[in-house]
Amino acid sequence: MIRTYKYSLKAPENFAEDCENELRRMNDLWNRLIEIDRQRERSFKDLCRSTSAEYAAAQDEIEALREPIDNLYDAIRAERIATRSKEPSDELRVRKDELLGRRKALWEICKAIQKAIPKESQAPINEVYKTNVKLARQQSGCFWGNYNAVIESFETAKSKAIKDGGRLHFKSFDGSGRFVNQIQGGMTVTELLAGSHSQAQLTNLVTTNKTKGRFAFTAFTGKDDAGKRFRRQLFSEINYHRPIPADGVIKAVEVVKVPHDGKQKYKWHACFTVALPEVDIEHPKRNIAGVNLGWRQFGGRLRVAVVVDDAGKKIEYFIPAELVSKFEAAETIQKAADDARNEMLSWLRTFYQDNRDEAPQEWRESIQGLLRNRPSVDAVNHLMTIWRGCGFAQEESRRYAAWLKSDAALRRSYTGCRRNAVKWREEIYRHIAKELAERYAVLAVTDTPLSTMSRTKAKDDLAVDNALPESARRNRVIAAIYSLKEWISKQAAKTGSTVETITGKMTATCHKCGYVTEKRLRGSQYATCKSCGSELELDENAAINCRNHASGAVPISDKPEKTGRFQRAKMAENDTARKIGDNA
Repeated sequence: MIRTYKYSLKAPENFAEDCENELRRMNDLWNRLIEIDRQRERSFKDLCRSTSAEYAAAQDEIEALREPIDNLYDAIRAERIATRSKEPSDELRVRKDELLGRRKALWEICKAIQKAIPKESQAPINEVYKTNVKLARQQSGCFWGNYNAVIESFETAKSKAIKDGGRLHFKSFDGSGRFVNQIQGGMTVTELLAGSHSQAQLTNLVTTNKTKGRFAFTAFTGKDDAGKRFRRQLFSEINYHRPIPADGVIKAVEVVKVPHDGKQKYKWHACFTVALPEVDIEHPKRNIAGVNLGWRQFGGRLRVAVVVDDAGKKIEYFIPAELVSKFEAAETIQKAADDARNEMLSWLRTFYQDNRDEAPQEWRESIQGLLRNRPSVDAVNHLMTIWRGCGFAQEESRRYAAWLKSDAALRRSYTGCRRNAVKWREEIYRHIAKELAERYAVLAVTDTPLSTMSRTKAKDDLAVDNALPESARRNRVIAAIYSLKEWISKQAAKTGSTVETITGKMTATCHKCGYVTEKRLRGSQYATCKSCGSELELDENAAINCRNHASGAVPISDKPEKTGRFQRAKMAENDTARKIGDNA
């Protein structure tokens, strides 16, 4: 079993230019890997084009759709500025659905053809890719643990991008990064605390209200008079707030430097990757609880979970109003930045159309890339660089530079505000999940359909469903139920609790008689069962149904035409839950 232990650090007292250069080399290696990957992507597309006429036609049509889609997003952006609303009109929404739907269909055709390309035909392209990656690694000048970490992160990010249909991007160096020591053969906790290992030492532990110590970390960044590199140590104070288990073996140590919007420009922390012996954990209790996850506003607070256990006890968990206010403040900052950016893009588009004939070619190419949908930070900064260098329209250049400075300040403010809010929310969810995992042996959790909960039913025969009202959409983002669900799984693994995912109409099914209402109950907190007349608090009702399902006590309705059997998510876990319920 692999676990990661994270501890905050003070900035290393002897961090110098050589360390900064190592971080820069790692950033350069990432960008070089992006270049190599895009080169392979182009080569593979050329191979597909030469192999299949259908692929070539589909790619040409995708390219032809680029301008209509860009124009559509321009219209949506202009409408947002005019109406001060994030949601486009029905006409633009339907048009967007048509264009993106067509492009998606073409992408599916291309994907099918790409999968059919024989591996033998791809072999030369893959060989060139591997050779280029190996050469980039050798020429990077990075310490071996660092370049291995960059390549591993790149491959992980690339797999995720392929799965999500996205694309990796270049990174500008902002001074952040990480140093990685992969410890061959591992290091014991005793060696770490005794300071006897060359790659990391944690000594002089002192406990007052917090346990702190001196942390030493080996970095391959030093240079002698002849320019030859050698190992040297970085020293820092560590907040050792929880011990690493004595039976663990430390496989890797990372020192991470991340941007921070506060008095300190950067924050530091150390991560220890530890291999622990596999242990079968048995929960000390034999009880069951149903957990209904969702969001419902009560004044300024958000209720995110309702729990009902086998003793009939009901527990509610909330996000406090203060945290909700923090998220709203971040959203206000983001809206101000987005409005300013939309206005600037509109002005740039007009200026470009009026002056394209007099403008330098390099400037025209740069602004064309910027005016496409969702311009990247790199494109925005690149235009500024080109504009300053070409000497064209200096007054307009200064206006653009002033906006760029203001936008960067707003983005930093938004990032810091939202990061702090998310950190607070994650801490709340960690405590909720820990309490539930320690209290109950089986947690029957609703399989919350987030994708359907994020839309309302389409009206007037529109091709797409409507988005939620702004307040409901905001609450959904603040609640981030998926995160609470992940925390429950993590904490349950530590205590031996069984997490059972329950599917079905938990909210719409009466827990007393089993009657299933066909009417949509979105937004309602209470309902009356048409079969038995029971007054139901819907979230509590869903939690009770989850608990009953896990314990095998699911009621049978007298009206079979209105009911449906619950779908069991994990049959093996259900059997375990039922046995525990019988023995309780």
